[in-house]
Amino acid sequence: MKRFYLAPTIGDGSEEDSFRPAIANYSVAYASWMPDVPVFGKMVLVEVATNDHSGLLADAQFSVLPAYPVDLQVSSMNSGDYSGLVDTLNEYAIPDSAIGGSYWDTLVAISVFLNEQARYGKAAR
Repeated sequence: MKRFYLAPTIGDGSEEDSFRPAIANYSVAYASWMPDVPVFGKMVLVEVATNDHSGLLADAQFSVLPAYPVDLQVSSMNSGDYSGLVDTLNEYAIPDSAIGGSYWDTLVAISVFLNEQARYGKAAR
């Protein structure tokens, strides 16, 4: 099953210790939406595909986003998932305006905002 997480960036950017999401420390398949200018500690959006998310869900450095089909409209999300999404975005100072359209549109908006945070040094968590 695939899930999306917000995870801190680790590494120093060198060849020996490249920037990557902290999820890389787990044995899971992942794809990260790294910012143009990665910065240690800044959050990135990560898609994880695994049958067992329990280790990631138990790790306090990660914030999980709702498990929801990316092609469906966020407006059709159940109230609990929607509230969880809003709460997570508020935790990272991501504006509610990032939410809208399909879940995919929302994920893209989140990634764009996180990229701007990394690039211009806006506060995160």
